Amino acid sequence: MTVWPPQDRLPSKWKGCARALLNALPAPPSSAGRIHSDRASRPTSKSAPGFTTGALQVAGGVLDASVFFGGGPWDIAARAVICEEAGGLFTDLWGGSRRDTQTAIVSNRLVHNQILEALSSKRPKPPEPTERGFNR
Repeated sequence: MTVWPPQDRLPSKWKGCARALLNALPAPPSSAGRIHSDRASRPTSKSAPGFTTGALQVAGGVLDASVFFGGGPWDIAARAVICEEAGGLFTDLWGGSRRDTQTAIVSNRLVHNQILEALSSKRPKPPEPTERGFNR
């Protein structure tokens, strides 16, 4: 799994969600390559896969999931479609299909509910849709 952006670049309103998610992840065996997280290997922003790479790796079956905090619909739309076309699942942090919430979870479907459950106590209320379809 990837979580993007890395902790040092994460917008403050999403830090609690990211911490809850990373703490809920099981620590992988040292040889595991399917999870990239602060808890697993403490990657820096240079070594952690970005959301584009993470989403494409989910679509290709390399990763189980990729979670994205703090972007716009233009950051999410293509990656969501690619994952869905490959048989994966896209939702926002609340389990909906909105692309205007600054969040995205793409997964192979197997871990999606676990991710939503891990985030359930820390995520804020979903943003209201705007006329332009994007909240900042």
